[in-house]
Amino acid sequence: MDVNELFNKAQKGNTKAEEELFSILLVRFRLIAYHIIGERDAADDVAHEATVNVLRFYRKLEVHTSFIGWAQTIVRRQALSYLEKRKKEQKAITDMNRNSNGQRDVGLSPHFDFRLMKCLRELSKVDRKYIRVLNLRHLGYTFEEICDKMNINHNNAYVLLHRARKALASCLHREG
Repeated sequence: MDVNELFNKAQKGNTKAEEELFSILLVRFRLIAYHIIGERDAADDVAHEATVNVLRFYRKLEVHTSFIGWAQTIVRRQALSYLEKRKKEQKAITDMNRNSNGQRDVGLSPHFDFRLMKCLRELSKVDRKYIRVLNLRHLGYTFEEICDKMNINHNNAYVLLHRARKALASCLHREG
């Protein structure tokens, strides 16, 4: 039986036609998604999502051309959306890996660099531990390592870091 005939019968409430229709669609959707994505697991996920979306809307659908054309458009769009999402995720991972020390690449201006250095000098006059804890954290040390290096407990490390960040932010705001 033709898919469009199955669609017409299923839309009228024939449950057997509906089951057959969606089993055929799932197979076709998997093939289409695999052709676009190239990965079995991801194609299966996209095919299932597309099948659920078609199932959700097909009863209210007024088809003027071909039901299968409409349904295949849904799976194509979902597969392309999946690829776009994966591309964005991979770009984000690549960007994070490029910046190996874990810091954000914010494109600091020379004026900001000058203000930052001035504030760090002022902060070191207040308490040298502030500068040390900021520096160690910036270099990527864990709290355990910072505690060992500075010979302090976790609570002190958190408090020092919090106060140092707060004082630095205040100074930068004042200088800005």
